[in-house]
Amino acid sequence: MLPTIASRTQPVPFLPYSPKEMLEQLAQEGYPAAHVRAAVHLASGLDGCRAVIEQIGFAEIRNVVIQLGKESTSRFTAGMVTVQQRLIKADLGSSSQLLLSLLVLWFRDMIHYQAGRSEQMVFIDQLDWISQHAYTKPAAYWVSCMEHAMEAAGKIKANVAPQLAIEQLLVRLQEG
Repeated sequence: MLPTIASRTQPVPFLPYSPKEMLEQLAQEGYPAAHVRAAVHLASGLDGCRAVIEQIGFAEIRNVVIQLGKESTSRFTAGMVTVQQRLIKADLGSSSQLLLSLLVLWFRDMIHYQAGRSEQMVFIDQLDWISQHAYTKPAAYWVSCMEHAMEAAGKIKANVAPQLAIEQLLVRLQEG
């Protein structure tokens, strides 16, 4: 850039909202707190958070993630049935990337609880269940669950059928 042009400019910093500020702003706008916590971790900026929350089926996918999170590590057959009934038949398969991103946040919440950082949890409304089950497995197990979920998301991006990738994920989670 020429010095004459640079001398006539003024830097204007654009700082993103902090997650806490986004939580407060979206809560003031009347969005459900449970949905806001998830959206803040999935999107960038207020507009992105609003888009995630207002996405068709977001609340249902969040509920499916909670159910899968609870069933995936202990009740394998129930997890498979959940995938069939609530995900595939309800035609939520097109939102499989969102589902897997939320599932990563679910497993991350287990680690947050183990580390004593409950205030950073996304699924804070499930604190009672998480508090009873977070210590059933070591943190390394929850990290491997997150890795498996991200691997499944990568497979879907590489054109693997979402149903197959999610079912394979459930098998891997059961295996440990």
